[in-house]
This record gives sequence, structure tokens and C-alpha cells, in this order.
Amino acid sequence: MRLLRPRERVIQPFHFFFALSLLGQDVASLKAFQRSDSRYTPRPDKSGSCVVHTSPSITTNSHRADYQRDKDKKCHERAGYNWLYRYDRAWLVDNVHPLPPTRARTCRADWGKRDEEFLSRMLAARHLILLRVGKPSKITKSELARSIPGGSGLLRNIAKLKKSSEMLPVLIENEHDFQLRKLQWAIENLPYPKFLQHWLVIKLAGIRVSRFDRCELQELIDARRLVNGVV
Repeated sequence: MRLLRPRERVIQPFHFFFALSLLGQDVASLKAFQRSDSRYTPRPDKSGSCVVHTSPSITTNSHRADYQRDKDKKCHERAGYNWLYRYDRAWLVDNVHPLPPTRARTCRADWGKRDEEFLSRMLAARHLILLRVGKPSKITKSELARSIPGGSGLLRNIAKLKKSSEMLPVLIENEHDFQLRKLQWAIENLPYPKFLQHWLVIKLAGIRVSRFDRCELQELIDARRLVNGVV
């Protein structure tokens, strides 16, 4: 067979006729060959013996009857399933019924209690983030989840936590509020009062694209001067 039809190569006529000569045949004998209509596809049944299947049109009713007589709960283990799957799949799909549930599905998680705990932990985590020493970090969903034990798993199931899902958009920080908090930190860490200039404050805060008004920055600087008793 490798000589007659090599893989991924063109069949050469010389190879073909050479194979015929080895078999003691010629082209006329091949033309006279008649293929049988019967198909031999042995498949083991439940008893371990092989069954020879003939034409599907002849054995359809028998395989349907074998499948219906078999009381095995698993449909793919029933007699005749493989044959029906190949030759009579439409009938098989119509006659496959889902298995009854073996046990009642009960929700073991108390999502109401988890909702209350997650909300209180998010409030505490947000408060601790605001009290951190050093350059401020933005309050995001990920930052809150990292500050809470098991917070990532609860955040993936936030749809089941009604109160937490409603409060979460209020707890996280938008870019405007975050920049104001960085400006406040920069003002408190710059030498006072000589160097409280707008560009120095913005540079120390690390802000490239402003999301605040200059008047807001000036109000923060004026508030700092009042604290230090400088007009």
C-alpha cells in the first residue's frame, strides 16, 4: 500500500502497474471487480461478542428495539447506541431523555451573611488605604480585594452580594479624587512656604494629565498656608 499510494505524494502510473504485476492482476480484472454492498463493522456488545452490521436500512428497527428494551440509565451504555449514533442520530436525539437528579441541589453558602461581612471589610480596607504612609495608591476593586482575605473570590461573585455590589462604586476612587489626594500629599511633603508652586506640586504628585482645576489646587495650597499661619 505504501508503494501504491505513498503519503502526501502523487501516485505514479509506473508504481500502479508494478503493483498490479506483483498481485498477478491486470486492468481488465480491476474493471470486472464488483464491490459488495454488505459492510462488516464488528462492534462488541454488552456480552463481549462482536455483531456484524449489514445495511443500515435493514437493521434500523432492530437497533431501535434493542435500545428501547435496554433499561440502563446511561444512554450511551445501552445496546445499539453506537449504531444509532452513526446511522440514525435524529431518532436517537429525540429518544434520549435526561437523567433524573440524584440529589437535590442545595446552596451551602449563606450569601446574605457573606454580603454583610464583605461590605464591612471593604469599608475597613478603604479606611486603612487612606491612612497609609507615603505616596497615595488609588482605591480600586483590585486594591480592596487584595486587602481582604478571600476578597478576590468574593469579588468574582459580586453579583450575589447585593449590598456590596451597590456600595462598591461609591467606595472606589475616580481619577479626579485620586489626583486631589496626591496633590494634598505633595503639598504636605514640599518645603513650606517658599516652594509651594503649582508646577512643583504637580511634579511631586506625579501627575501628567490633569483631571482637576487649577482653582482646586490653589484652594489646597491656601488651606495649607492657613494651617501653618502664613497669609
